[in-house]
Amino acid sequence: MLSSPAIDYLALAPILILAAGACIGVLAAAFKLPRGGHVALAVVSIVAALAAIIHNAGSGLEAAQGLLTLDDAGYVMSATLLLFGLLAVILYRPREPEVYPLTVFSLLGMMIFIHSSNLLMLFVALEVFSLPLYIMCCLDRYRLKISQEAALKYFFLGCFAAAFMLYSIVLIYAETGTLDYTSASGIGAIFVLVGLVFKMGVVPFHVWVPDVYQGAPTPVTAFMAIATKLAAVAATARFLTLVDAKFILPILLALAMLSMFYGGIVAIAQNDVKRLIAYSSIGHAGFILTALIGAGAGQFTIGGFTFSAATAAWVYLLAYGFATIGAFALVTSVRAPHGAENDGAEANSFAAWSGLGRTNPWLAAAMTVFFLSFAGIPATAGFVGKLVAFSVPWLVGFPWLVVVALVASAVAAFAYFRFIALLYFGTPGARSVAVPAPAGLLIAVCVLATVGLGLFPGSLASLMAATGL
Repeated sequence: MLSSPAIDYLALAPILILAAGACIGVLAAAFKLPRGGHVALAVVSIVAALAAIIHNAGSGLEAAQGLLTLDDAGYVMSATLLLFGLLAVILYRPREPEVYPLTVFSLLGMMIFIHSSNLLMLFVALEVFSLPLYIMCCLDRYRLKISQEAALKYFFLGCFAAAFMLYSIVLIYAETGTLDYTSASGIGAIFVLVGLVFKMGVVPFHVWVPDVYQGAPTPVTAFMAIATKLAAVAATARFLTLVDAKFILPILLALAMLSMFYGGIVAIAQNDVKRLIAYSSIGHAGFILTALIGAGAGQFTIGGFTFSAATAAWVYLLAYGFATIGAFALVTSVRAPHGAENDGAEANSFAAWSGLGRTNPWLAAAMTVFFLSFAGIPATAGFVGKLVAFSVPWLVGFPWLVVVALVASAVAAFAYFRFIALLYFGTPGARSVAVPAPAGLLIAVCVLATVGLGLFPGSLASLMAATGL
């Protein structure tokens, strides 16, 4: 007689809470729940899932018959994901109520993606968080045509990446008869890696990034820019830790160098703020890969500070996340001038941002902080992120990669300082500026986090020691 599989519902509580919140959100949309109700439901779902993660931390459980590994490293990544998801929900200002349950559904898939230790579960999670994103990308009512075009590009290229991952599953199962990460090798493991780095926006799988970042509603772009990258990095770190990564190492090195240089060089030629941040994100994906070079190498120690490759990637993502969400919150606040044909639409061209420091010095100062963090300037969180991430290749025997990364950082910094100079020395452009209270609060939080983590990096060390990451 077959016995039913045992399910630890407490271990799965964070995932189940998000699933329940997303389903209730869809039903609420059908019954015309007021917008405030949708916001409250999404916030409650995310906060409750975060509380469940805190409760379960330290358990070291396996769930769903070993398909999910609920370790502390995964919990820290998931908690960070929910934090950024919560900030993005606060930023949302769309009329479409569907965006809130779609965000929760996407967070659900991302959390499963982070904790997956089985290739089939990884693929299912990929689709669960990708499908809502495809829909969310086409909800910009001010620029419906370009928004729908971006969603279609993301969908078709996403299908391409998913096909690679599905094909890898077939190859690995045919060869080994199992779908555990540890069984992945050869061309199958490389195809899995293709699916993972596509979501990170790594060259040459980056084609979707600029158009989607530009065409999607800006709050959705803010969510996608950090949440998708964080989930993909966490899943990649787990995958590289469990497989024999020696034959993958040359591929990672090539992808990292291509991404960091391509993102920085092309960013210099941009004249649209969202596209500038998009190409910047490609470069950041390359910098994060430098940390993942050491996945599977165990723990590193510098000056009494012990960390792993996953820890280094998390520190970088934390710095990148606050700067990215803060920058996009500012993008939502600069709009076309009143009376213009596109009155109410965002003004993303450099011409519209020119001279912002003269007319709105506080907003320009906040954007300067975020771009300095992108550049990795000392006293910002970005500097700490780059310092920890670049330490990994140095410690595992690739000091030349650190030199390459520093050169790429200098190239990217030129693009950032070019934009900062425009804010203060350019002729003021035609624009209107309106900062709603939620966006203003979000900008302030991100500025404080970016500066605070840069000035007091010891707080990060204490947090990692407390969580065991």
